[in-house]
Amino acid sequence: MSVTCTYYRIGEKWIDLLSQLPEEADNWIEQLSDWIEGDNVENRIYGLDSAWDVAQFLLNECDTSAEKILKKVIKEAHFFETGAHKTSSPRYLKTDEVQAICRELQKISEDELSAKWDQQKMINKRVYKIKFFTKQEDWKYIMEHIIPLIKHSMRLLKILRH
Repeated sequence: MSVTCTYYRIGEKWIDLLSQLPEEADNWIEQLSDWIEGDNVENRIYGLDSAWDVAQFLLNECDTSAEKILKKVIKEAHFFETGAHKTSSPRYLKTDEVQAICRELQKISEDELSAKWDQQKMINKRVYKIKFFTKQEDWKYIMEHIIPLIKHSMRLLKILRH
């Protein structure tokens, strides 16, 4: 078993509602997951498996924004519930944050990401599963997590502008 991350596109009204009823967030998202498995797959944005923390580390290292907005891609998104568990509790981002993240993601190239790979630094920062990955053997796999995220950000920006 490993820790995974899945992004869903939902309206701000649902985020506002779940923020007022944080104890319902887990149940609601679980139902959303079941609902999306059917004909509504276009509402599911993106899923990451156990390489999510390596992707988050590399994105953070490439983040040139003053507020370091890319930390919110996974780790620093808002919890619905105060005191929620770090890895298993649902989180959210508001539209303005998603737009800022998408703009920052569009600035990042694969060469920049590659230059930021530092196995020892990742070990020191306790990046999840980093002891199982190497740049030589797993770079393509890691990029399979990052490149679609960047591509989806462009799609999401288009959606948010309409």
